[in-house]
Amino acid sequence: MVLTSNFKEIVICGSGGHGLSTLALLQSQPQYKVIGFLDDTKPIGLEIVDGIRIIGDIRNCGEFLPASTLLALGIGGPWPLKQRSEIYNLLIDKGFSFPELIHPSAVIDTNVLLANGVQIHANATIRYGTRIGANTLINTGAIVEHGCTIGEDSVLSPRALICGNVQVGARTLIGAGAVVLQDLSIGSDVLIGASSLILNNLKDNSYFRGVPGKSIDVI
Repeated sequence: MVLTSNFKEIVICGSGGHGLSTLALLQSQPQYKVIGFLDDTKPIGLEIVDGIRIIGDIRNCGEFLPASTLLALGIGGPWPLKQRSEIYNLLIDKGFSFPELIHPSAVIDTNVLLANGVQIHANATIRYGTRIGANTLINTGAIVEHGCTIGEDSVLSPRALICGNVQVGARTLIGAGAVVLQDLSIGSDVLIGASSLILNNLKDNSYFRGVPGKSIDVI
């Protein structure tokens, strides 16, 4: 009798802090087995944690990994988020797939749409009717209330709160503990500082912080 494994092998792109958070997220889901990290800045063979090693570069992974290999993006930044977007799209173009990853402790209501590559970490909450774009990261304890749209390649930091019916563009980073009030429109490529309170619509390519949030500079 031939025994077959029920594991889905997966490789994490990036071995820094968020790479380790992504490892923890994957280890919370028994269907996945992490077989290595990809990293352009560390030597091949370097052990990162628990015997899991760097197996190659991110940008050249198509030369040694079959396109059927599942990937998880372990890069949370830095700001601006164009690097996350570029790497994700580069690997999608090479034929790789990024499954959605949801921690068992996260609360996901019905009628929520999650695109490819979305990560939802421990104790996050996504309420009814929300749409989350591809390659978006919802970090620990973040809350997205009903009827929101979060654009692709965006990042919600730990404990960020997005109130109901907010529209967020692509590649926008909402800092830890920030609050965005209901019915607002937040543009693309926006940075909202940690613990900020957003009371008004925000245009593209802007940086806001404070209580209430004030424009700091144009990115």
